[in-house]
Formats: sequence, structure tokens, C-alpha cells
Amino acid sequence: MCVSRIFYFHIISTNSVSISVLQVEVTVEVIV
Repeated sequence: MCVSRIFYFHIISTNSVSISVLQVEVTVEVIV
């Protein structure tokens, strides 16, 4: 899971839209 966060975090550097995806991903990880 942590790896996914790092990977997504790297993507947001390229796409600002991914920021929303990152927030959702983090929320899902917290729930899980």
C-alpha cells in the first residue's frame, strides 16, 4: 500500500488532476 502512495505521489508531479486521485487513494488506505 505504501508503495502505491509513493507511486501516486510521483504521478501528481506530472498531473495535477492526480492529486484528487491521491487523496481518494489515501482515504481508501486509511479505511482498509
